[in-house]
Amino acid sequence: MIVSTGVNPLSRMRWLLVVGVLAAGCGTVRVKVPLVRPAEVNLAAYKTLALTNITGAPRAGPLVGGMLEEKLMETRRFEIVDREHMGAVMNELKLSASDLSAQNGAAKLGQLVTAGALITCELEEHYEEHPREQTFTDNKGAQHTRRWIEAKLRLRGSFRLTDVSTGKLLLVRVIETEAENEAHAGLKNAGANVLGALLSGAVRGGNTSNESHPPDREKMEHEAATELVDRFVGAIAPRKEQREVEFAKDGDLPQLATGIGWAQRGDWKKAQSLFDEAIKGAEANPNIASSKLAKAYLDAGLSRVYAGEFEEGMKLLSRGYDLSGDSKLLDEIDRAKVLQAESKTLSEQAPAEGGQ
Repeated sequence: MIVSTGVNPLSRMRWLLVVGVLAAGCGTVRVKVPLVRPAEVNLAAYKTLALTNITGAPRAGPLVGGMLEEKLMETRRFEIVDREHMGAVMNELKLSASDLSAQNGAAKLGQLVTAGALITCELEEHYEEHPREQTFTDNKGAQHTRRWIEAKLRLRGSFRLTDVSTGKLLLVRVIETEAENEAHAGLKNAGANVLGALLSGAVRGGNTSNESHPPDREKMEHEAATELVDRFVGAIAPRKEQREVEFAKDGDLPQLATGIGWAQRGDWKKAQSLFDEAIKGAEANPNIASSKLAKAYLDAGLSRVYAGEFEEGMKLLSRGYDLSGDSKLLDEIDRAKVLQAESKTLSEQAPAEGGQ
């Protein structure tokens, strides 16, 4: 017996296709937006920095010192006094790293070194290894053992930034980082090797021992040192980063997708023009729901905020919230306020002409 559902299968297929197309036209698109974040301390008045040799960690110290010089030079904000020259001057004055923590010690050094501020760092390095093993039984009842070494490395840098003319402390910062070896990856690889050997018949019987490669301490030091230096440089110089921003698209407002394409390429003017066009068309169309119009206001507001037009951007975001009641727009307004305040701070941190 055939029971009719009253729905033509071909019509149902067409309906599902239409729904799928409409769904594909909606949603959000993440756009990576480059940002410049302000430093924690304003060193606009300091043109030249001096860096002493890193003390306390003979292995990682030279690595951190070299990275720090390189990163500071990459900011293009400071001239860096050569560390070897600094060491020679300190020897001449019979100054140790601990002497520089005193106000008169830094000021004494400043008499012979042409620098506005001095960076010192005492570094601690802790490295530990622990043997690990895991025993398992295969489907034939034979036992096998996997062995590996789990390693962890920690760096702790105590940084001090001092005005060499006055001995005044500008910044004291303790930064801790750590790195681990790929213990879990090693375990996974070891297991795969044993399993492969079992399947191929290369392993017979029990008590198979499979050891992973020894930890790469040098690689771990490099990872921990990179994070340590990046965090310190981020405290004294503006830093670049990328933020993922969610723009909205809608099949009824095709200008949004096109505008997002321009936003992904950083052309905010073209993106704004298309988002504004979407707003104008939606407001003239009584069949467009307010929730859809709110998407156009969201995109138009974001395109202003990330182009540095904060007040106009927040007005558009506020209008979008009034239309939809979506708290996401309020979150974007809060982020815009933070970016506006940071923009003001960045302008204050612009290098001063004829700085120290």
